[in-house]
Amino acid sequence: MAQFLIGDELGNIKRLHYNSNPSNTDDPKTTIKTVLNGSTSASSVQALSTSGDSRMVVAARANKTVHVYKWNEDETLEARCSWSETRMKPETRFVGLAFSNDTVYSCTSNGAFRRTDLPEASSADPTPTHQLAALPSNLHAWRMSPDSETFAYGGDEIDLSVWNVEQAFVDRTNLKSDNPTSKKRKRNAQLLPGEIWRANNVPNDHLGLRQPIRISSLTYLPNTSPHHLATGTQFGDVRLYDTRAARRPLSNWKIFKDGSGVKTIEAGPSNHQIFVSDSQSRLFAVDIRNGSVSYGYKGIAGAVSSVAPSQSLMASTSLDRYVRIHSIFAPPLQAGKAQDEKGDVLEKLFVTSIPTAIVCDEEAMLPADGEHQDEDEDEDDIWQNMEGVDDEQDEPQSRKQRRK
Repeated sequence: MAQFLIGDELGNIKRLHYNSNPSNTDDPKTTIKTVLNGSTSASSVQALSTSGDSRMVVAARANKTVHVYKWNEDETLEARCSWSETRMKPETRFVGLAFSNDTVYSCTSNGAFRRTDLPEASSADPTPTHQLAALPSNLHAWRMSPDSETFAYGGDEIDLSVWNVEQAFVDRTNLKSDNPTSKKRKRNAQLLPGEIWRANNVPNDHLGLRQPIRISSLTYLPNTSPHHLATGTQFGDVRLYDTRAARRPLSNWKIFKDGSGVKTIEAGPSNHQIFVSDSQSRLFAVDIRNGSVSYGYKGIAGAVSSVAPSQSLMASTSLDRYVRIHSIFAPPLQAGKAQDEKGDVLEKLFVTSIPTAIVCDEEAMLPADGEHQDEDEDEDDIWQNMEGVDDEQDEPQSRKQRRK
């Protein structure tokens, strides 16, 4: 059985159950239940996060508030605490939300970054404590690493950047500049305090023109690595990075060649696999070893706004007001081989309000020690053998030829 939580534009939170083998043949495979009633469109859910062991759910809403809920015995959500992000502007939104070890991390499109430590349930003071930090504005994507030690972001003219979580909240009000009299440096010449890595832009196009930076989505790859990341752009590109190898992407693929931009990108449960959707109605499984599309899902009439892979299934929400359950299959063992089994839409359920966010509501099933060891070793070899899109420094072609 798979279980997912869905937030919609009216502020509702619903729980979806999918059982592929119900005990009674007359029982439906898919059931959906509203566990929290919303009020108005101002409370539209922009991001959801959950932790299976703590029995709590966090929702970031369009009215600039973040709410923490706990599960009741009747499987409904009850408010535990909430706070308002006062630094948000009317045109900004939440671009990232993470919940780890009773700590909530939130980030907005104008760079308002916040860490909130929740009090213990038995504490006499129910007030959470906050730490604030400022990130660059014009962000479109933010993601916490699997180990919660780093986070990454990107946006309009904001290339992929990785920060240390603890260093991001260090108070620097009394710190002086290293060299206040120095001349203005290039934008990527020096990292910001707390920033541990920043990507370089891809090389100029065939006309020698600089390519604009338009990151629309990002994710860590694979789910257990803090060094491998993937980004999607508003121009339909998918780029892979290894922060230990180079500042430019190791691979850059044009997944949507008709100009449609990447809307969502998410790591799959299998090695070498990501799921990518565009601003139209396409949802693809992509093999990151060569950038090929393994398979696509048919019958989707609206742009896919959010996807949530589990260990054996995947759920998605789209602007056509449907929530879909998809089958997923691992890519072939050898890159370039034909995909024998392809994913399909198993179930779809119409909801009265547009769903905006979905997360998997089950504890991750980690493999036992020794399992998939060969796959992990193969994956390390693939990342080590990848070459960057271009060298770290832009050198004239003639100089490169003389060196050769």
